[in-house]
Amino acid sequence: PCTPVEGSSVDPCELGTPPIDGTFGGSLPYLGEAPVSMQYMLEDQYSPPVSVAHLAARGTYLPSTVRCTSSDPFRPQAYLRSEIGAAIGTYSFKCYIDMRVNSYVLGSGPSTLTVMFFLLPYAEGDYADENQTWQEGVEELREVFEADFTDIYAGREHVVFLGPPIDVSSLAWRIEARWDVQKQEDGTITAIHPDGNLWKRLRPDDYQTHRSTLEMELPAFTQGVTAAHQARMTEHEGRIGADESLPMLVSDANKLSAYFREVGAYADPNNPPAQPPPACGLAVPDKAANPGLSSDCFALLAAEDKLRGTATLNWDPDTAIAKWDGVTVAGTPKRVTQIAFSGKSLTGSVPAELGRLSSLQVLHLEDNALTGSIPVLLGGLSSLRELRLSGNQLSGCIPAALRSVADNDLDTLGLPYCGA
Repeated sequence: PCTPVEGSSVDPCELGTPPIDGTFGGSLPYLGEAPVSMQYMLEDQYSPPVSVAHLAARGTYLPSTVRCTSSDPFRPQAYLRSEIGAAIGTYSFKCYIDMRVNSYVLGSGPSTLTVMFFLLPYAEGDYADENQTWQEGVEELREVFEADFTDIYAGREHVVFLGPPIDVSSLAWRIEARWDVQKQEDGTITAIHPDGNLWKRLRPDDYQTHRSTLEMELPAFTQGVTAAHQARMTEHEGRIGADESLPMLVSDANKLSAYFREVGAYADPNNPPAQPPPACGLAVPDKAANPGLSSDCFALLAAEDKLRGTATLNWDPDTAIAKWDGVTVAGTPKRVTQIAFSGKSLTGSVPAELGRLSSLQVLHLEDNALTGSIPVLLGGLSSLRELRLSGNQLSGCIPAALRSVADNDLDTLGLPYCGA
């Protein structure tokens, strides 16, 4: 317990205030007669159950691995479609982080996990004001969440209760509840209830009454989780709830794909669940010192699948980003300044993720077979001075902000400027 991860100077088990109040809905100024029970955290009281924890793992979040996505279509599990089918056709905003697993409190699995710690369905038009497109609003939301969650989580140790997300468009375990891990002054390692800080701050007298529940030494915590899990296994015969048609609980983190298959995630063979976007691995050697290049790395990895074609991209998380095909890195600190893929037989579309490369100066994608529209996010690239998109089959309109790019071939596209 409490061993730091490489690349982080954070004390994983710093004694004091947990970084986030609450688990169920965030920081709420309401507490019941007693703290939320371990049994409640493992089960879901709704019918049918929605968010059920299958596993519990004690682990430390790895620095520079927070990445959010916003383009997955929202697809609920089959048994939930009658309950939340109205969300079908919207999108899902998700954030991921990698975790070094120090031990499994409940179940088993690999030593490193990518976990989803935020999921929010949204529709076109959400998260934008009158001066933004909805894409720009969602992109702004992504930037805020990535920065905030990096500050909150990186390097800290938690016990996380993990379950499959209700949205099966991406294959990842979702954090259903989390307990902070703290090292007391006498060296004791303690798990702090997710609402522990609220009780201490809002109802200090009651905090002392419930202290044995709100602060649990790791052996007692493990015993409590195990007992609560055994109780639900007995009650529900190994399922997530009492109905015999509901899926079985998963005790091995490696078997999430089998669960997804059981709940209909692979019913459409043309749209199987996607893997979470990869972290940057060795692509950015000193991530803590260069968060900007890490952000560029995430953006390019997210864009890679949209640049399909005969060109083989060696955008490998285990290869230094400066050696990636078509990518130029320059400046102090290092940032991606140029993307050049002229005449590479690329199909697919112009990735909106390229609009996250805030230091990009040159973008050459001409003479390919790209289709679709020009992402409005490209218009936010304030450093862009060269833009080549001719020789593709693009449609729609040209973001008005791109008109100011000094060296471009936009007039050859035969497309109007948006808003003209």
